[in-house]
Amino acid sequence: MRPRHLMAPLVALLVAALLTFGGRPAARAAALHPVATSAQALPATQITSKVTLPETSIDSPALDSLPTGGANESVIAWTGDDVSHHLNVETSADGLRFGHKLTLNETSSFRPDVAISSVGGPISVAWTGTDANHALNVLYDVYGSSPKKLTLYNESSFTAPALLVSPGFFLAWTGTDANHSLNILSLSVTSSGLVPGQKTVLSQDSSIAAPHMARGSATVIDLAWTSRALQPMLAAATEPAGLQPGAAIPEQSAFAPAIFAIGPFIGAGNLQWLGWTGTDPAHHLNLESTATQFPGPKTILEETALGGPALSFNNGNLIAWTGTDAAHHLNIAKFA
Repeated sequence: MRPRHLMAPLVALLVAALLTFGGRPAARAAALHPVATSAQALPATQITSKVTLPETSIDSPALDSLPTGGANESVIAWTGDDVSHHLNVETSADGLRFGHKLTLNETSSFRPDVAISSVGGPISVAWTGTDANHALNVLYDVYGSSPKKLTLYNESSFTAPALLVSPGFFLAWTGTDANHSLNILSLSVTSSGLVPGQKTVLSQDSSIAAPHMARGSATVIDLAWTSRALQPMLAAATEPAGLQPGAAIPEQSAFAPAIFAIGPFIGAGNLQWLGWTGTDPAHHLNLESTATQFPGPKTILEETALGGPALSFNNGNLIAWTGTDAAHHLNIAKFA
């Protein structure tokens, strides 16, 4: 076991600028991947417990958990509101009580993403740099004595990247090309450092915000993003090249949506969850669940958010977000 030791106005301007390009017609709706044989009537979703952390951020947080049926672990990461906007990481055994704060020397204008490899194992963080090119970066084993860093000088984004570890090791981002295509790069860890592998450009799918990846199963990658028409989009496949086209959800969000599939591989039931921040004036959080395919039963929570939420599972469904209070505190809650 290792030892544990601005942006709202900018987002609005980016969204307004990108919408001038217009949005392509929504892709044909399709199931992410079937996890149950029939739909079922589900009760309204509600928050069962909530914690407001003392930490504050300029953007939404990132959240990942690794439930094993025994020992569990969650990790949250965020961009601080200090002058330089340093990245921060904290861990939790139960998904609500966080500690072991680590402030990295790295900085970003956007939220990072975070991924945990195993309980007590290496934690990785990805972010968009504050350099002139806004290069993408990945830091592997942030709590370790010799973290491995990869800077992709030829890859850049105008928003945050997404990170997924197990299945595979993948970095996804919205490109700065004219189409703002989605990109997914495979990574591997060697004794000498992080090594980039095959890159997949999803040229049929473009975005106005950061994408998000999650474990759809032990072998399936789930990808969620916001189209240029502000619709949450979903796709699932065993390989990045199979993630196009995505399925359009008849909702709207200006921020990155979150997706989490609770499947038999972690023994927690057969529901998939989609979370997003609405385009209503208050920016309420929305949750939608399904046992077969989206759209499914939807709940609009009373909570409001700066940026999009993050979803995970640790002895219960978890949602994390940055509040719309004056200080923009981080919040995390369990819902059912």
